[in-house]
Amino acid sequence: MLPRLKRLWSHLDRQRGGGAMQRDAGETQMEMDQRKIRDKIAKVRRELAAVVAQRATQRKQRQRVPLPTLSIVGYTNAGKSSLLTA
Repeated sequence: MLPRLKRLWSHLDRQRGGGAMQRDAGETQMEMDQRKIRDKIAKVRRELAAVVAQRATQRKQRQRVPLPTLSIVGYTNAGKSSLLTA
């Protein structure tokens, strides 16, 4: 969404904030939206880094066990439980 914001808010003018003592222009809607999107991108990247680290730790734990890993796949549970138990 970040590159598309420019055309989204072209109808809005700059908003002024504060009273007579403030001379700076207020934050435009587009700037606020850009900041929100950048914050969200940063949050998602942090969460992704945490998931990557957790998966790497789990993978390392699985690889330490010398036994081979296998999967029993099927639509219903007919026979798979018996096979696994045996």
